[in-house]
Amino acid sequence: MNLLTERYLNKGIQIIDCGLEWLENDRGKLKTTVQKNLSELRWTGKTMDLIELAMSIHESGSISNGDVTIKAVVNFFCESFGVNPGNFSSSYGVMRTRANSRTLFLDKLKRVFEKKMEIDDEKELRRKSVRRIHTKNDHQ
Repeated sequence: MNLLTERYLNKGIQIIDCGLEWLENDRGKLKTTVQKNLSELRWTGKTMDLIELAMSIHESGSISNGDVTIKAVVNFFCESFGVNPGNFSSSYGVMRTRANSRTLFLDKLKRVFEKKMEIDDEKELRRKSVRRIHTKNDHQ
């Protein structure tokens, strides 16, 4: 290998090393930011609602393909949001004896999310309507 080729290769290696160092530092900063943001999240709803959500997610098999205990899932959600689950089995008992709906929180989630979609659909229709009017006026 001639001297010029060796110099170019060394420069290339230096550039790659600098890029890798920059990426590692940037990734570390991003990880710290994400962890900080997640640690600031707090559950502000009812504890019973969080337990209902966690138990439902467990029953769906959506975490670890369902190969995890319900206790582990409930504790994960509660710890993540700084909530003491207490005796979540008694909370489940209360849910089972509810008169009108056994899944009050899930029903609420479904209602509010569908309402958001309806509002967004209406906004999109209005935007498309305005675009059609502008396009029509531009062609006249």
